[in-house]
Amino acid sequence: MKIKILFINVLLLLFSSISFAQNMSWEELLKRTQRPLIEPIRDEATGLYGYQNTKTGKIIVPCKYQFALTFSEGLGAVNVGGKVRYDAEYAEDYVCTGGLWGYVDSTGVVVIKPQFTAADQFSEGFATVEKNKLKALIDKTGKVLCPFIYEYLFPASEGLCVAAKGKPLRFGFINTEGKEVIDFDYEEANSFLKGRAQVVRYGARFYINKEGKRVN
Repeated sequence: MKIKILFINVLLLLFSSISFAQNMSWEELLKRTQRPLIEPIRDEATGLYGYQNTKTGKIIVPCKYQFALTFSEGLGAVNVGGKVRYDAEYAEDYVCTGGLWGYVDSTGVVVIKPQFTAADQFSEGFATVEKNKLKALIDKTGKVLCPFIYEYLFPASEGLCVAAKGKPLRFGFINTEGKEVIDFDYEEANSFLKGRAQVVRYGARFYINKEGKRVN
């Protein structure tokens, strides 16, 4: 069986942009972009996905899913019923549309049953999921911690998530309990790093602390 290991280069680009925007050191950047122990694999014969231990080369989750994301914090997001195609123009990789997403552990046990139209990797014990094109936050049991009301919801960083809602679209922050803790009155917002986050309001760019107060 021919197996192709997937490399998600988008992560490197994402973390590079965060590094320049929020003064992340290259040491921190490299630590975040190290090759993970468990990666998705694709069975070229069937087109289905599973997981492989990159250290031993052993297949630890059989290739039976339409798509799979890189493991994070002990769980991997998998898709059932979706359609996969190779996007040569934009992603230069395989992309999945449709179907439902859930999560499996490193033994292949389904921990969170497929029920979401999109799912992200876990960060600080929480992940962004989607239903009806709107996003919410879940924990590792699959408990939904806030309503599906956000158009954007980014991974938790230092206990807070950048979120966006409304028309016109405005950014604010929720905590990992799903509560809105910093008002949604910013045109742009970056994740917290070392206790502060860069935001834009009325065209002015500045930093705030976790109480939403302006800082240097």
